[in-house]
Amino acid sequence: MATNTAGGRRLPVWMVVVLGVVACMVLIALVTLSGPTQAQSQSVSDLHVTKQPKRAKLVVGKKFTWTVKVTNEGGSRARDVVMVDDLPNFVKFVRASTSLDQPGICRPLGTGVVTCRLGDLRVGNTVTILVTAKAFKAGSGKNLVHADAAKASGAGGFGNEIQGSDNTDKTRHRAIKR
Repeated sequence: MATNTAGGRRLPVWMVVVLGVVACMVLIALVTLSGPTQAQSQSVSDLHVTKQPKRAKLVVGKKFTWTVKVTNEGGSRARDVVMVDDLPNFVKFVRASTSLDQPGICRPLGTGVVTCRLGDLRVGNTVTILVTAKAFKAGSGKNLVHADAAKASGAGGFGNEIQGSDNTDKTRHRAIKR
């Protein structure tokens, strides 16, 4: 039988393996149940985006307003939050406003895209954005909106998210001539 030396005594190989496995299990348990998990939850945010109405019939030449809500549902403060609304190709941006005390900066970015810089968003806070556009031709298409944070407090990088799948919402719009 093979043996190893530990502290002047010879131990069987199987005992060295068992001790190694037990030591690894203890280490994993300590890491799982202690600070690193808590530190992770404090260094990421959880933005959630909703857009209403889900379906809308627009009239060519008329303005139409929809609502986008961006909520930080957990983790930590989301820093430098940006909302991007990718407009259907048959509408033109008119204006956007936010529910912030210090208004967010919303502006068109190229053709068919609106961006709103919402600043920092504390856990539990929601910003409501009203986006107004005008249909300039008949058509049908998706309107996709997305929000992300540059970083969460204590974290670096872009988009530190607990759950990134709820950062996007889409609606379907149709413009008709009257």
